[in-house]
Amino acid sequence: MLLFTYRIADGGYAQPNLCLMYKRGVFLIRFYLPYTYWFYTRCKSGRKITEFLALYIVPSGIICLSKENAGSFFVALIAIACVFEAGFIQNDIVSPSRYRCVFIRSNADFYRSIKKHIRSMIAWRYALAALMISILYLSQRINTQKFLVVLLLSSGLFSVHSGMRGRWRLMTGGALYTLQCAALPVLFLNDPFHATFAFILAYVVRKIAENASQPEFGLTYVSELFGNPASFYIPYYCALKIAAFILLAFWRRLASVLLTIGSWYLLFTLVNFVFSITEKKTDRGW
Repeated sequence: MLLFTYRIADGGYAQPNLCLMYKRGVFLIRFYLPYTYWFYTRCKSGRKITEFLALYIVPSGIICLSKENAGSFFVALIAIACVFEAGFIQNDIVSPSRYRCVFIRSNADFYRSIKKHIRSMIAWRYALAALMISILYLSQRINTQKFLVVLLLSSGLFSVHSGMRGRWRLMTGGALYTLQCAALPVLFLNDPFHATFAFILAYVVRKIAENASQPEFGLTYVSELFGNPASFYIPYYCALKIAAFILLAFWRRLASVLLTIGSWYLLFTLVNFVFSITEKKTDRGW
């Protein structure tokens, strides 16, 4: 009970401070549960969270998830979240200020909170990741060791990425997105190359383009090209589907995966584009 009370001037203890308890609870949830830090700093809105789920979680589930490995799939997602969030935290503290997450740059109080608890936040995530990997190993997942190698490479690359500047930072960021997309296929598929390659074309290219269009990189032509989904993403995913149909003649496995992922990304991009037009019309009073 003393953990939730505070000392008063006459030496006694006051009743629990509900406001303080609420703030501590929010702090623990925001900083220590898997994916909360990821969503809070990298997504920052319900629409961005939906986009993350639709572009990464759902297609990964379509390719890798089955009745036999449902539990292992979600355990692996937690392990990936822990390793990448530890990297995000390190990146938010160590990176040059101009390359830090926009939310971190604009919120000094949040930055101080992270800096104060950085050791416990990172240690907790690595401990939880180790627990999840142990569960996968004990459940006799054949490729657990390869999955562990991918996560270790991701953790090491985050240390390099935090010190990179300019276009080198874009390159290391692209490598991190590639490892993120490769982790689940490496664990669940006997031949992860086709799924990983399809994710690189559909997801990694998109994320690199989004990052490259940010003002700090000074690539104005990239910002103009990728700013409107109708100008690039929709034609791009249509081209991926056409390429998949062509590949059916001589590379059937890659073509089937690319067709599945390309179709999903095209559908999501079209729906997202329609909603964005509707929102603009609503804002203008149409």
